[in-house]
Amino acid sequence: MTASELKKSILQMAVEGKLTEQNKNDEPAEKLLKRIKEEKEKLIKEGKIKKEKTVSEIYKKDGSYYERVSEGKNILKDVCLDEELPFDIPDSWVWVRLGNISNFGECINAEPSSIPNDAWVLELEDIEKDSGKILVKKKKYSIKCNSTKHVFNPNQILYSKLRPYLNKVVISDEAGFCTSEILPILFYNGINIYYSQIYFMSPFFVSYAVACSYGVKMPRLSTNDGKLSFYPLPPIEEQRRIAEKINLLMPLINEYDELEKSITKLNKEFPHNIKKSVLQYAIEGKLTEQNKNDEPAEKLLKRIKEEKEKLIKEGRIKKEKTTSEIYKKDGSYYERVLDGKNIVKDVCIDDELPFDIPDSWVWVRLGELCTIINGFTPLRSNNKFWDNPTIPWFTVEDIHNQGRRIYKTLQAINESALSNNSNRILPDKTILLCCTASVGEYAITEIPLTTNQQFNGLVIKEYWKKYCNPEFIFSIAPTFKNYLLQVAGKTTFNFISVKKLSELLIPLPPIEEQNRIVRKIKKFNEIINTIK
Repeated sequence: MTASELKKSILQMAVEGKLTEQNKNDEPAEKLLKRIKEEKEKLIKEGKIKKEKTVSEIYKKDGSYYERVSEGKNILKDVCLDEELPFDIPDSWVWVRLGNISNFGECINAEPSSIPNDAWVLELEDIEKDSGKILVKKKKYSIKCNSTKHVFNPNQILYSKLRPYLNKVVISDEAGFCTSEILPILFYNGINIYYSQIYFMSPFFVSYAVACSYGVKMPRLSTNDGKLSFYPLPPIEEQRRIAEKINLLMPLINEYDELEKSITKLNKEFPHNIKKSVLQYAIEGKLTEQNKNDEPAEKLLKRIKEEKEKLIKEGRIKKEKTTSEIYKKDGSYYERVLDGKNIVKDVCIDDELPFDIPDSWVWVRLGELCTIINGFTPLRSNNKFWDNPTIPWFTVEDIHNQGRRIYKTLQAINESALSNNSNRILPDKTILLCCTASVGEYAITEIPLTTNQQFNGLVIKEYWKKYCNPEFIFSIAPTFKNYLLQVAGKTTFNFISVKKLSELLIPLPPIEEQNRIVRKIKKFNEIINTIK
């Protein structure tokens, strides 16, 4: 249940007599109603109020409610109301028409020229909807005051008859003047002003007012319909208890509302932001503690170089035309690019590095770490590429269909589609990275497959396999997106070339720490998903 639904439910319970317990020692509301009737007759005799042409009296007989409408001594109607009444009320309560216990619709007008400059002038926009709060108090001198206003006194209900669904109802704490769209309402003696505010704000009355409203652009409640509204009247003491109970509950509901808004905001922002923070910590070496027993970066680079040379000698890999070596010297990072044994460049790259990393880590270009393999799409019109398929063919739809771990694909191709491109079959644990259209989308394969042209496969090079966990690259893949968008060549849509992708700098920890980071990120994601 939302805070708004909870508030409406409590207000409805209040006017149905379900919010507080009835007390057998309370004076029944019938006696209160009798006193109000006597008070009205006295005021009529004193000339303070006008005698009504017709009088309504609701009474209970044999467990049913009836209404007798009289004009003078003539009874115009005396009918059962059971089917009209919206809900049951306790036996100590009575039903009454709003017009019988208040001056609903009877207002004293004031022209702008008669309103003092320092008087409070209340407009509709000064009232907060649904809360019963006045947002701001404005003096006449601070606003344009050109229309007729209604006069109000302290402790009056100020009810907005315009757009009743906005539910703007407040209690005046001092005298003032209000727009004619606000009705100042006085209740007869024995009617608790705070209970009356609860009544006006209850779903029961709001629904009634909305149903009776006339006008399309500016719907409003008419005076006659307002007077005819049923009013569930409790004993005086219970009115007070209801008001006190609501006064206790509303601050709690408001806190619940704020909590609800915070939770909604967290649901939208928190998981995303915390994931970003966790990944940033991970690539900066702040997510896990470094272990002094982990192999230092210098030794790692030396071992990788030796491993590479060994594999070249054995003919297991080809010697690359150019290679990149990033090393640290005098607290700065340098990159040496070799063409064979010739040094093409040897420059400081401190300005290129986005953040500091621990001393045991290394920076490496993605192209040095991985073989980057383009995806492709066989000719759709050639059925021989698509008939009797045996090779899974990956597209972004597979991420939407099953998530970022790919165990199967929606589409497949056959071997004739590969022709001389057998190297485009990517082994399991290949990272798939989108470099056009949905730039930054990523996944990891759990099966051998091929991809469409939107994705590149990042296959860890043979001599790096002992020192780089593909799960680590998969875990930090979301951090690649900013770089990809920065270097994207703009045609009709973003496109990142293999050359640009190969230049992406990867912060690489020792293999033991990679494994620790992977486990830590997995745990964080489980927690975040639980929160969501």
